[in-house]
Amino acid sequence: MFLVKLLVALALSTLSTASITIIEREVGHPLTLDLGNDVSLWARQLTGSTATQYISKCSTDKSSNETNCDQWTENGKIIGNRATVTSEGKLRIEELTKEDEGIYFSPEKKPRIYRTKTGYYSVAPNVFQVFTRPSKNIQSS
Repeated sequence: MFLVKLLVALALSTLSTASITIIEREVGHPLTLDLGNDVSLWARQLTGSTATQYISKCSTDKSSNETNCDQWTENGKIIGNRATVTSEGKLRIEELTKEDEGIYFSPEKKPRIYRTKTGYYSVAPNVFQVFTRPSKNIQSS
């Protein structure tokens, strides 16, 4: 019976795999996340919230009116501008705060589906789980 449970567990573990990178950074420091050059749109779900916020790379066309270009938006409303998406597709948060904790990903990155002799399985796109820790430079009174 143990062997059957082990084989089932191994089979299930190979059916879906994901890469979650856990990052812990000091508050007040910059943070850069990288999913590859083909990313122009990032999203995040902050800890304690079910809403998704978006930020995108600004186009080279200065006359374009992009709502979420280099500023976080939620339901079309601008909610923050302490981050940018670089021309290489990297997300850069200039000064990390406790409120920036959460899951970061790109909706442009879709799961990859593979076919094998035994069937299909998918690999979820990479995501980042960001945690913060207090800055060592904060002085207590």
